[in-house]
Amino acid sequence: MIPQDIVDDILRRTSIADVIGRNVALKKSGHNYKGLCPFHNDKNNPSLHVSEQKGLYHCFSCQAGGNAITFMKEYHKLDFIDAVKALGEMAGIDVESYLGNQKDLLPLRNKIKTMHEITQEHFHKTLFKSRTRGNLLAVKILKSRKIDRDTAIMFGLGFGGEGRDDLFKLLQSKGFSVEEILASGLCGKNDYGKFYDRFRNRITFPIQDNDGNIIAFGGRIIDQSSKAKYINSPETPIFKKSSVLYAWNFAKDNVSESGEAVLVEGYLDVIRMFQNGFANAAAPLGTGLTEDRIAYLKNKFDSIDKIDLLSSPRQKFQTSPLYPFQFIKNEGNPYKEVCRFRCRLSLYSICLAGLSMATRPKRSTL
Repeated sequence: MIPQDIVDDILRRTSIADVIGRNVALKKSGHNYKGLCPFHNDKNNPSLHVSEQKGLYHCFSCQAGGNAITFMKEYHKLDFIDAVKALGEMAGIDVESYLGNQKDLLPLRNKIKTMHEITQEHFHKTLFKSRTRGNLLAVKILKSRKIDRDTAIMFGLGFGGEGRDDLFKLLQSKGFSVEEILASGLCGKNDYGKFYDRFRNRITFPIQDNDGNIIAFGGRIIDQSSKAKYINSPETPIFKKSSVLYAWNFAKDNVSESGEAVLVEGYLDVIRMFQNGFANAAAPLGTGLTEDRIAYLKNKFDSIDKIDLLSSPRQKFQTSPLYPFQFIKNEGNPYKEVCRFRCRLSLYSICLAGLSMATRPKRSTL
């Protein structure tokens, strides 16, 4: 049994036009594609319509239709599991790892999702309703970055609190076992056997899947108590860092409408972009642009003309495995690189500090 959320994730990361286009010659028709239907004798008048945005195909003659899984099953004569495995391979998801023991893992996955919902409520209240030293420092940092209250609420920003194990005790009080809490990645256990909250003394950023479900957190320190300025949740049964873009759940519809996506370096960069009117921004989670993320973007951006990569000069794009790209030095600006995708996409990298921001509207303060 393959968990439904894994199937949904594969479909979200799959370009149905790419899947069908490997077997049927498709031509662009507005926002959609047309081709000769392979399921009946369609010789002259293309009756197969493919919608990238909806992830569906439909033949107006023989009424064949469905999603990418349906096409793989019908065209290649595969059963459901083999069809999902084939699409998972295209999307960079190892479906085999979810087979066999998933009846045991499914209840744990559901519990981890519930723990993240409880944690988000706890973090959010701690930021907006507490008045401790740590809370005031967190608010001060957000104000210094010009993040207003409305935007902080929209992105669900929070504060992990100052107690060593407050969240751990809260989750225990809700009936979760020690093993389940540790599996969630929200808390840890040190070498002395003491439990601790992973995001204590940090501003928290909920990381969501495409449907807005919280699957992990990012955290920024409020002082010098930790060497790591930013941390993310460890990988868990519901979270694979390399497969997620921060704020993509907010950006995806705007990207689809505008035909343009903006990739920036981190959480606060994304939030500032949204606050200043650029609602098509997202960010990788700390490790640069990896092959998984490139595959993710390539599958999603079949009909997109341009992606802007906005980063500071210290961003390690050049050390990432950017195998589909070639870099062209732009002599006019030492902080600007121009990257051109070898297929349909043109990508641009420009120093974030040089971005011309829209005039900020007057908003409520934190």
